[in-house]
Amino acid sequence: MEAHASRGPVIALVLGGGWKLGASFHAGVLLALRDIWGVDARSVDSITGTSAGAVTAGFVGAGIDADDLFRRETGAGQSGSARELMSRIGSPRRSNGSGTASDAAAPPSVGTYFDDLTHATWPSGVQLRFCAVDTRNGRVAALDADSGATPGEAIAASCSVPGLARPVRIGDRTYVDGAVRSVNNADTVAASEPDIVIVSAPMSVDRPLYQLGPMAALRNSVRVQNARECKRLATICDVITIEPTRSDIAAMGSNLNAAKRRERVARHAYATACEILEHERPPASVSKPAVAPNGR
Repeated sequence: MEAHASRGPVIALVLGGGWKLGASFHAGVLLALRDIWGVDARSVDSITGTSAGAVTAGFVGAGIDADDLFRRETGAGQSGSARELMSRIGSPRRSNGSGTASDAAAPPSVGTYFDDLTHATWPSGVQLRFCAVDTRNGRVAALDADSGATPGEAIAASCSVPGLARPVRIGDRTYVDGAVRSVNNADTVAASEPDIVIVSAPMSVDRPLYQLGPMAALRNSVRVQNARECKRLATICDVITIEPTRSDIAAMGSNLNAAKRRERVARHAYATACEILEHERPPASVSKPAVAPNGR
């Protein structure tokens, strides 16, 4: 991999689906990326998120750093800047023509939540892409700042699980959860011509599971799907995949919405990602921190 002449390498993050514990896994991965490579997720070139990964990408795009994402999952107190950002949730905001001000008396929807958090404005520092499936043709769409959607609408579309949430209409199109097509949608980043892609895949597994059960079958299937997508990407750039180990899977259990496991999953993911990133060559112009990770 060669760095661009005028700047460092083009780094793309791919954050896959995985329900609540998927977000916990991403938090551990992003903190490891900062601690081991010194790369702040808010400063990469693009983040492509699907379902739970779209939620994490939304937080990063709003300005929440890896440390506060990890603190959110582990129940620790957040920084003053994070508390200030989160205070926007439920507060009145001016409509930009795509929606109305949020109602503080009612729990906000995913879309309203993130439009409150971002003031319904896309960030300028990092390109966010939220994968959703167009119900008209079954194709994946990477909803970004040029899609005509607000960040909240795009995230809601990416999280719209068929049968559990209503499809999201944006313009003349209707969208559902991007995981209907692929849990990670890693291959969709090829068009941006990245130098390196880091894939956080919480519903995959690093080695095949030789056991019976729906979760083992699902993880094996996602592993094959992700390997196929990353193989295509590897023809044009470097690809690093961070998938759960047996230890991570034990921490997650069979219910990926088990809130009581969030801290355990985040800590396990952090350890797993640290080990992987320690053995991978960091991008050109990115130096490893002089101080070792603090072992959160």
